[in-house]
Amino acid sequence: MTCGIILITALATLTADAASYGKTYSKWTKSDRSYEFNTLDANLVWRAMMLNSEMIDAQVKFLEDKNIRDEIGLLKREEELSNCIAFAIDIYSIEGLKGFSMDPASTWKIYLTGADGEETPPIKIQPITVTATHRALYPDITKWSRLYLVEFPKIDLGKRPELTIRSVAAESTLKWKIK
Repeated sequence: MTCGIILITALATLTADAASYGKTYSKWTKSDRSYEFNTLDANLVWRAMMLNSEMIDAQVKFLEDKNIRDEIGLLKREEELSNCIAFAIDIYSIEGLKGFSMDPASTWKIYLTGADGEETPPIKIQPITVTATHRALYPDITKWSRLYLVEFPKIDLGKRPELTIRSVAAESTLKWKIK
C-alpha cells in the first residue's frame, strides 16, 4: 500500500508542477489573430510571452522538474534580460507577409507601450530555432509558426503595458495587467 501512496504523491506533485507552470504561462502569455475580411484567411496569428523574472523562474523550475536539460540557457538569459524587457513571440502569417526583423523594410513592425503612452521600438529581434525544450516551454507553438526573441529597452511598463504589431495588412495589440 505504501508504494501506491508514494506513486500517487509523485504523480500529484508532477501534475501540480505542470499546473503551476501552466498558470504562470497563462498569466504572462497573450495572443491574438487577424483575418482577411473577404476570405477569412488568417493574416496574423501571434502569441507573446513576457519574459520577466517570474516567468523565467517558472521555466527553470519546470525544466528541472521534468528533467529536461537547459539547452537554451535560461539561467544565463535571465542575467542578460535584466537590462531589457523581453518577449518570446511566435508568429504565423500568410506567405506574402512573413517578414519580421529589425530591417526597416520588414513587413511587420512591433512596439512596446508603457506608462508614458509612447511606442518604443525593439532593440533586437532574433529568430529562434525551435528545439524540444522550446516545445516543452511554449506548448502552443505550431509547425507553421516562427519563434523570435524580441528585446526592448528598459522602460516604465506602468500597470497595463501593450505590445502592438502592425503591417499594411493588419494591426494587433496584446495587453498585460501588472500589479
